[in-house]
Formats: sequence, structure tokens, C-alpha cells
Amino acid sequence: MTSATESNVEPDNYVASDGLVLPTWAAGPLYRFVLDLMSIHELLELSCAGISQTRAAPQLTKLLHKLSHASKVKDEKTQHLARVEKLAALAEKEVQNDFPLLHAMSVVLLWSLLESFIRSYAAIWLEHTPRVFLSDQFQKLKVSIGEYESLEKEQRAMFLVEALERDLKIPLRFGIGRLEALVEPFGLNGEVSNDLSRNLYELQKVRNLIAHRRGVVDHTFVKSCPWMNAVAGERLKVGSVEYSRYYRDVIDYIGLIIGRVRVKFGAASPALPDTLEPTKTIIIPSVQS
Repeated sequence: MTSATESNVEPDNYVASDGLVLPTWAAGPLYRFVLDLMSIHELLELSCAGISQTRAAPQLTKLLHKLSHASKVKDEKTQHLARVEKLAALAEKEVQNDFPLLHAMSVVLLWSLLESFIRSYAAIWLEHTPRVFLSDQFQKLKVSIGEYESLEKEQRAMFLVEALERDLKIPLRFGIGRLEALVEPFGLNGEVSNDLSRNLYELQKVRNLIAHRRGVVDHTFVKSCPWMNAVAGERLKVGSVEYSRYYRDVIDYIGLIIGRVRVKFGAASPALPDTLEPTKTIIIPSVQS
């Protein structure tokens, strides 16, 4: 059996570490989304490590200038060293401030990816579970038949998801309510802890603040997230502690979705087969021999 992470071949089924078999259409997107999250996390770590090491560049540059037999004139070496020292000073500032820009951009990406994934995953379930059209949410949905028929087959499911969003006024919802409303028609909604619910609400609010106000706190944000003790007019600091918590929250929510999917396909409970490393052992893909 060949691991899907070692091959470009999409398996017919995905097999969890407890032996539960899940169809590719349901498991594949979840597996790839988790890998995407891990890649973003690792790239952030790599960027922080690289910037941190830049602080030592001036000393290395001075040593290389002493050892170099190149015909660089003294002025060229001086200019080169000045550039390196400037970058090292910027690196030191980033390290001391806990990489605020990198963490802020990563937070924006976390929520955007999560929201985009839930929307696309709802469309995938709509394609593969046509009985959902009998549900109340879709029975009362009003759409343009002409516009629907003019779309390519792969576009129709997302068209209906977007119509559902409008009908349920999902753009006006925040945090977990926004996400759960999209998966409810497929029976993939469920209980969410108060802490996780509040943290995802906070994540979306912080994402919006960074994306739309460059991170500068306003009174609306203060009222929305009073527990953060943010001060209007000041720039919200997002460092490694905040980013790590949001990353964990996104992983935890996807873990809930995966557990609910597992139940749909026969698992006795939504508990994941391995809670030690949920980001890696949620679903283990393999090509069936």
C-alpha cells in the first residue's frame, strides 16, 4: 500500500488509523486542508527562524571581508556591510516585537482559509448527497433557474451554496455561527465548546481588524471582544502566543468536522482515533491494493 503523501495518485478510499474507510470525496479535502494548515505553520516558523539568524549577518560579513581576496574596494565593502547591518537591525526589531507583521498576516490567512474551506466543503457535500435537496433549507431556496442551467456542472453546487448563504443571511453572522450554518444541512453541525466558539469569533474579528483597519482598534472591536482589553486607537498586537492559539483553534474545529464526518460513515463516536497528533492522524490516506 502506497501513502498518498508519497504519490500523486488519489486513493479510491481513505483509511483512518482505526480502520474506518472514508470515500475520497469526503476525506480528501479534509486531509489536504490539514496539510495546507501545517504548511502555513511551518513556513511561518521558517520565516521567523531565518529572520532571527539574520541578526548574526554583520559579524559573518566582517569575517568574510577579512578572509576575502576579492578586488572589492574599501568603499564597496563598507556599503555592503552597511546594508547587512541595516537588515540585521530590522531583524532584531522583528524578534524583539515577536514578528507582528508575519503573525498578523498568518492570522488573516487562517480565518480566510477556514471560511473558504467550509464553503467549498459544503459544495462538495451538495454534489455527493443530492438527498439534501429535500431539506427545509434547500426546499425554500429561491434561485434563478436560467442562471443555474447556464453554469458548468462543477459550478452549480457553489452557486447553490452562495444562494443558501444569502437566504440564511450568513454574511451577517460571525465566528462559529457562520461556519456551522453552512454544514448544518448535511448534518455536519454539532456541539462546540464555549471556549472554541469564542476563540473563533475572536479570530474572525481580529482578522477583519487587520484586513480592514490595518490592525488599529476601534470602538466596535472593543465592544465585540471586551475580554481582549484592547484600547481604541492603538494597534492590536498579534504575536506568537495569539497566533498559536488561533492555529490550534482552527485545527480543533476541523477536528470536530472530521469527527462528524466519521460518524456519517459508520464510526461509533466522533472521537478521533489518535488525539495526540490530530493534525497528522485524523485521516491516513492509502491506495487500496
